Amino acid sequence: MRNRIIIAAFLLFSGSTVYRILTGDASWAVTTRGGDPSQVTLKIWAGNAAPIDHWRTDSAVDAARTLNRQLEEEGSGVRVTIDAINDPASWGNYKKKFLMAADSHLAPDIICTGHEDIASWASAGLIVPLADTVAEMRAKDPAFADVREDLWESTMFRGKIWGVPQDSEARVLFYSKPLLAKMGWTPARMKTLERGIQDGSFTTDDMIALAEKAVASGVVPRGRGYWHRPTRGSDHIQKYYAFGGRIDDPETGRLVADQQSLTRWFTFQRRIVDAGITPENYLGTEWGIWHNTVSHGKALFWEGGIWNWSSWGSKYAADLGGEAYLHKSVGYAMPPAGSKGGTPATLVHPLVYLVPKAKASGQMQQKLALRLLALMTTPEINTRHALDSSHLAILKSQLDYAPYKENTFLYGISKLGGKSFFQPNHVRFSQWFDIVMGAMEEAQSGRRSPSQAAADAIALMRIDVGEDNLVFR
Repeated sequence: MRNRIIIAAFLLFSGSTVYRILTGDASWAVTTRGGDPSQVTLKIWAGNAAPIDHWRTDSAVDAARTLNRQLEEEGSGVRVTIDAINDPASWGNYKKKFLMAADSHLAPDIICTGHEDIASWASAGLIVPLADTVAEMRAKDPAFADVREDLWESTMFRGKIWGVPQDSEARVLFYSKPLLAKMGWTPARMKTLERGIQDGSFTTDDMIALAEKAVASGVVPRGRGYWHRPTRGSDHIQKYYAFGGRIDDPETGRLVADQQSLTRWFTFQRRIVDAGITPENYLGTEWGIWHNTVSHGKALFWEGGIWNWSSWGSKYAADLGGEAYLHKSVGYAMPPAGSKGGTPATLVHPLVYLVPKAKASGQMQQKLALRLLALMTTPEINTRHALDSSHLAILKSQLDYAPYKENTFLYGISKLGGKSFFQPNHVRFSQWFDIVMGAMEEAQSGRRSPSQAAADAIALMRIDVGEDNLVFR
């Protein structure tokens, strides 16, 4: 989707609008788009965008109207065009587009992407640091002071703040209330399951046992006791975390090579298949099949991102009553810990707005971009996105904002408790991730034993990640 709005804005750079910047042997020009210094265009991109995600870019258009009113009061007569692109391309293709655009000095002024891109893009000199500390960032604008404290961690790299959080989510354990009811569970008892997960008394072992009982009693067919994400993805890292694994070491900033925790995680992945609660050859199941199965209550337990709730209500379970059906039939809790007394944890993957450098965008509009981002960071704008796409509040004030509080699903998720953690902003994380995902697939499929898959993963880490980037546990 493409939106344009003409607004009055303040020209935040002075002097000639053409700058010569030398990079190595080549020189290139920084110009005002269109060549007219009285017209400034701010481009914003968002990727992997479904229609329900439109606020990731449309919020810039709304914020620009506010900026227009402010700048009119300041007496500025410069005209600015907001060019917003909500790109449906996959994350991989979207990021390739950005890198190609940056190489040609045609990147947008603001790009919305996963926080994990900060490390590589900052190291390549493609984005600007926004502040040296969280305190400095908070002091720049009251809107930034309202951002949840934990989310700033996801924007940090080498001691600096590189982005503004756009949204946040969680990956939780869902369960079918009607299927548990068939097993004799009352609504009150279902609440004890949620509390048991919180206090560590209900673990992955208990989940597996309950799912096995559902299969044995005929409540669900074999292979429908527990479904996780059917493809590679960061969701799986939750189970590594549940079994004691950690991705990075905060003291050294290195990634962690933990063979014991990998073995425990891979053992779980194979165990759910051997127990008959997850299908053999499950990995690679089409997403449409997955969504239809879980949203129609054909699996007892499943894990997934809360953003799926909107799609289930509007598309996959619309024939059953949409969100009204979901509230009646689907329960949710934190993913259980891997051992008694453990604390449940969810991986949170914030999307962030980054500001490309002039050498990437060909523009000197970074200060204007940051000013726009502050106006995009409001309870009203962020709640619109949260409600339309099933994402969590990123602002502290949203938890007291009536439209957000009235959404029982999102507000309930916000109050679940437990731990949340992020993927690290590390330049070698993608290599680490690909290695553990490949090893997990080998173990779950039975092509390698869990212990062998873990040992092979550690050996590959030494080569592809590099021992200088690892802490061994």
